Amino acid sequence: MVKRNKLMIFRKILFLLLFLVSGRAHCLDKNKPKILFIVHKFPRLTETFVLSQINGLIENGFDITIWAREGDETYVLQSDVSKYNLLEKILYIDFYNSKTQSTTLRQNQNPGNFALLNLQYNRKKIVVYKFLDNRTSCYVFFIKDGEDNHYIVKQKRKDSLVSQFRVVFEMLNAYIAEIVEIPAHRVRILPMGIPFPGKFVAKKTATIHTLVPGCQVKQLQGGPYYDVDIKQYNHPLVSKYKMGLNRKVIADMALHSDLPLIVALDTFIGNRDRNPNNYFYDQSSDRFYAIDMDEICDTRDGRILVSKLACSKVRGMLKNNEIFNRHEIKGLQHYQATLKKLVDNFPPRIIYMLIDQFALQAGFKKKYYVPEILNMVNQTKMKIEKTYYDIQRLINLISQLIESQKNSNGY
Repeated sequence: MVKRNKLMIFRKILFLLLFLVSGRAHCLDKNKPKILFIVHKFPRLTETFVLSQINGLIENGFDITIWAREGDETYVLQSDVSKYNLLEKILYIDFYNSKTQSTTLRQNQNPGNFALLNLQYNRKKIVVYKFLDNRTSCYVFFIKDGEDNHYIVKQKRKDSLVSQFRVVFEMLNAYIAEIVEIPAHRVRILPMGIPFPGKFVAKKTATIHTLVPGCQVKQLQGGPYYDVDIKQYNHPLVSKYKMGLNRKVIADMALHSDLPLIVALDTFIGNRDRNPNNYFYDQSSDRFYAIDMDEICDTRDGRILVSKLACSKVRGMLKNNEIFNRHEIKGLQHYQATLKKLVDNFPPRIIYMLIDQFALQAGFKKKYYVPEILNMVNQTKMKIEKTYYDIQRLINLISQLIESQKNSNGY
């Protein structure tokens, strides 16, 4: 104990001497040694002494790297942290294990989870280069590996197990898109208790996402897609003209061959949150990509299942003898074909199995589900079954709608 106290005192004196004798320098001095800080949590509001040390050394030209096991949940963006870009200097890693005292991670930390992301822990260094703090629901870190492949790590802020469990649905929906070849980001689960660069709180679960190219649709300036809106609203207070698979959605998804696929995915998983910031357009490849899909069959606050609304909308179009142009018909055909793929590949029993599988990956053992989790999972499974039969009816209704256009001027 005495030796440990002496070591701590020596360390503080050393940093103080370095600060006093090095002279003021506002740029990196290559002749000065690199300094590594190893701390349990960073940034942390209560650790002002460490923060002052780091900033003092940076001002004096030292190259600083910070290893931390996790961030502090009570952390608020401090001016000194942002002033010196300290978040770019942090590597979140499990340095308590002797095998991980480097900037690479253990190969035995379930690498199969990330095989499709090409993350080989024993070969590639992973660094955090950006932290996004303007979201209310998640911590968002941008990371890259040694071959400059970029990813996003997302972690729910709320402690509730129901909130943490949503990563299971995010993984499920992205996996469905991946198997049916719908353009979307790929997602893998970072389990509870396993540290990872960018995983803000090691004890909680998180997800890692591929970074899709392009920009958010809401950021498009001009061009044929700047006003695209494929969101299927399902809130009862929304105007009936904007609800579900409305004419605007059908017209807009006809503008590009990727859009009917994304709309079909949203109908199938009951995603009502396809806002313009939740899908990207990449001009160089002329592709759309869906992102952020942690909701499935959401019926909170009196909302209606998206699949049920789609059936209702198409029935109304048939009843009113509505006319569609050939581009809209082609879009509906792609939409219908994608729904058929989804129904064939993911009947309810398969989805139930995947929920249990991904929950186990995240660290939720089925036999230990708390009542809130158990109730949410059971309710979700019931809505998945209803959606599945709605989709089968919807496929038949779209066939009738397309057939009704054969003798019209629009076909």
